[in-house]
Amino acid sequence: MTINRWGAVVIVGVFACVSAGCRNQKLTDFIRQRFIGPPAAQRVDMMMKSPDADVRREMVASFAREDYGRQEPFLQAYAALLKHDADPRVRAAAARALGGAGAMAYWDTLVGALEDRSEIVRWDVAVEMDRMMVVAGNARAAVAEAGDKAVGPLQRHAVEDTSMDVRAACAWALRRYRRPEAVKTLIACLLDREFSVRERAHGALVEMLGRDEGYAAHAWRSAVEGGITWGPPPARPEEPRRWWWPFGKSRAAPAASPAAEQPPPPAAPAKSKKAWWWPFGKRSSEAPATPAAAEQPPPPAAPAKPKRAWWWPFGKRSSEAPATPSPGAAGS
Repeated sequence: MTINRWGAVVIVGVFACVSAGCRNQKLTDFIRQRFIGPPAAQRVDMMMKSPDADVRREMVASFAREDYGRQEPFLQAYAALLKHDADPRVRAAAARALGGAGAMAYWDTLVGALEDRSEIVRWDVAVEMDRMMVVAGNARAAVAEAGDKAVGPLQRHAVEDTSMDVRAACAWALRRYRRPEAVKTLIACLLDREFSVRERAHGALVEMLGRDEGYAAHAWRSAVEGGITWGPPPARPEEPRRWWWPFGKSRAAPAASPAAEQPPPPAAPAKSKKAWWWPFGKRSSEAPATPAAAEQPPPPAAPAKPKRAWWWPFGKRSSEAPATPSPGAAGS
């Protein structure tokens, strides 16, 4: 495990304060505020009572990232902020915190927040309602009760909301509720003037009914006139990735495929490991590439030439024999 420079500074500073008996209170407070942050009780007070909306929003987001921040009494604090905070960004952050915690006990609070005066809050609420239905997918009673309370508001905002983003989010969230009235609302959304809403409604219908009739509303009406046949249930998404899982893969088992049922191919022969003392990366246990070439005798080695020394004039070697002149050259 490596420690970066600032981590070493923090450790040394804390150790120095402890060694000195923490006599310098100003230094201790500076280290706590700069590197550790304020205590949890002070952060809660900042989340609920700070006059700065950005501070309140940041405190909500910081608590929502912690495991203890997804439990009581923090959930109750998020619900109170969603209902009564004056800033829409803080209310939207509170809605995301409730949805991330999967707090089905506060489902009524989220459904009521669909009537918020800010389109930012309404969009976040619709997205989190869709995500919470995934979390509660195995609890049939909770899903049925949540659907009874949520289908009506989602239908109304999917068709009548003034924001196209909210209409698209509500239309996409309706795919979780396999009810005839939800199908009728989605078919009506295919007539929306914005393509993003029509695209979300089309995707929701394809997922609910298991077939594709295009973007024409009359084609879907004709398809459901004789009765609605639901498609296969949507696959549960994989668990979120965590840094401690190898290579970022989730723990969810991969879907079975025909290729996975086939026997594995034979393993290749293991190669000997390369050691640092083997010259030029060669392996002593490796066989030569061409057996026929290995049976041939090696070529004769070239005669070694004497080394050239710096004291030999003009690069001549004393051991080299002088050149033999030709007879004609000697007579002249």
